[in-house]
Amino acid sequence: MISRFLLLMALSCCDCGTLVVNVAHTSYQAEENQIVTLEWTFTPKPDSSTQRLYVHFEMFNDHKHSTLFHLHDGVEVPLKDEEFSGRVQCDKDVLRDGRIRLHVSSLRTEDSGWYRCEVFTNSGSSWARCHLTVTAADHEPEDQRPTERPEPQGTMAVLPQRPLLAVVGLLLCCVSCGLSVPDPRQRDALMRLEASMQTGGQVVLTDAEQRLDALLSKMKQEEMKRKDFPPAMHFFQARDLINNSPIFSLLQKMPKGAALHVHDFSMVAVEWLVKNVTYRPNCYMCCTDSRSIRFIFSSNWPKARPHCSPWTLLENLRAKTANTTDLDNSIMGNLTLFTDQDPESVYPSQDVVWGRFEQAFLAVWGLVTYAPVFRDYYYEGLTQLYMDNIMYLELRALLPEIYELDGSTHDTAWALKTYEEITRQFTAEHPDFFGARIIFTVHRGVDLSVMVGVVEEAMKLRRDLPDIMAGFDLVGREDSGRPLWYFREALSMPGEKGVTLPFFFHAGETDLEGTEVDQNLLDALLLNTSRIGHGFALLRHPVAKDISRKRGVAVEVCPISNQVLKLVKDLRNHPAAALMSENHPMVISSDDPAMFGSSGLSHDFYEAFVGFGGSSSHLGSLKQLAMNSIRYSSLSPKQQEKALALWQRRWDKFVSENAL
Repeated sequence: MISRFLLLMALSCCDCGTLVVNVAHTSYQAEENQIVTLEWTFTPKPDSSTQRLYVHFEMFNDHKHSTLFHLHDGVEVPLKDEEFSGRVQCDKDVLRDGRIRLHVSSLRTEDSGWYRCEVFTNSGSSWARCHLTVTAADHEPEDQRPTERPEPQGTMAVLPQRPLLAVVGLLLCCVSCGLSVPDPRQRDALMRLEASMQTGGQVVLTDAEQRLDALLSKMKQEEMKRKDFPPAMHFFQARDLINNSPIFSLLQKMPKGAALHVHDFSMVAVEWLVKNVTYRPNCYMCCTDSRSIRFIFSSNWPKARPHCSPWTLLENLRAKTANTTDLDNSIMGNLTLFTDQDPESVYPSQDVVWGRFEQAFLAVWGLVTYAPVFRDYYYEGLTQLYMDNIMYLELRALLPEIYELDGSTHDTAWALKTYEEITRQFTAEHPDFFGARIIFTVHRGVDLSVMVGVVEEAMKLRRDLPDIMAGFDLVGREDSGRPLWYFREALSMPGEKGVTLPFFFHAGETDLEGTEVDQNLLDALLLNTSRIGHGFALLRHPVAKDISRKRGVAVEVCPISNQVLKLVKDLRNHPAAALMSENHPMVISSDDPAMFGSSGLSHDFYEAFVGFGGSSSHLGSLKQLAMNSIRYSSLSPKQQEKALALWQRRWDKFVSENAL
């Protein structure tokens, strides 16, 4: 391992008094339902109090990566890991003696794996790990005792990584201990260490994957020589360049895992809405005072709508129009932000682009909330994702009132049940599509009393339909909406009532600093969010960033969305580039692909791979991001294991078909 090489080299240079953690035994064995005690020691011992002591425990194997315990500045931080909840205890009273004892009770066979203890004190940082094997209860009884054995010679397919601060500190100390000219071997070791710390940096590629990686690297080198480098351009101007890129072509074929941040009424290409939906019978349209459009399906002539022109039956309008192509293109332009004009001129500010963004959603609303279209739209959305080699979806959905042709309506529960029904139909027809779940959302502009009612409804939906209902979120522009802290009482209700309602909060989708909205990241973590939507501002919040990493709260990065909505101009400067460099928990998603003129996840993967990663990212980075999308999903551990096995089969096929 590179870290061992660096450590030995550094120790041979000087003795800097850096903290050292040792594991009492390299291996433990126990039966399921037993209790096991894992032990470590560290030197030098801390001061008389534990106020400057940080201890972090994690467990990992081929299928999962869990945080078990975290002591931050002498205070235990509550960690959200349902699988180990109530089963882990640390003896804090022995810490001052330089000893660490971790008790894991009610053992399960799936608890088998590596257990790592990382310690930070004023003397530095270090870690050590041991292996636990848990056998089934019907096996031959064995004592719960440590068994000495060497670590395995082979490497795992993916190794979770942490910043190896102790190793870096030793190297830098070595450099400062009298060397007048830096040793090129140390420089090479530091560069390899840094490379190993990035997303995918410890993914071990097979021979076939290495061949494909070499091909991908050659493609990228050619791409980065271009004067019109797509990630440095606005996506609307770069889309054609990306579509013609051999990297993009390969990414379209690549199994990308899951789409974890997509909104309900912007998942299907607007061409389908116009060419399919608006050509259906009984479709009416009107034009608003704000130069937008609205739609409704009705068996009778609809009632007049305030601030809108008289309704026009589209069937009649097309019959009177000489050039229906121009009419369709005009309608299409109202349903998306994408434009062939200069996007910087069309959308000169965040206020302008967000205003148009919200109007486009209102224009789509009357089409997609019509019951027959609601069904077809979702099925088409799944189809388009499937065609982009996405195997699982977590959809943020408002679950609005759905109407029929006669004006009758269906409630929220009906909408959720319909999502479940269509998902089952699609997975039955496409066995290699794993499924979908819904994250129920509400606009962040509502008041507290409305939020209380919506959270109560969300708890009921979660109780009644747990398979399809993943959790809850707030949507809408953060800068103009109410902050999470305003809703803290309503959002605390599930915990107070003992109801499990996972949160997947949008937070940090802002470039404002020091405002109430800018605190949404910290508040989301205080409210135990399972993931962070966007997290664009995370680098400005080191505490939130540290907690996110320690807890494994992944950031849902949506590159094109952040650029189009004017948070960043050149995607090489996106904050996620820094997150990728240190393997921060993250996934890539598309947010509102129909609004931006993108498709599936391939365009966003291109921007992340070529823009964020630059020449440093490689096939291992792509593989890690795809696997992250399943590991950080709301699926249960067993479902994740099954989904990863399905993904792996598709990945191996992709590699074999594209490797030279």
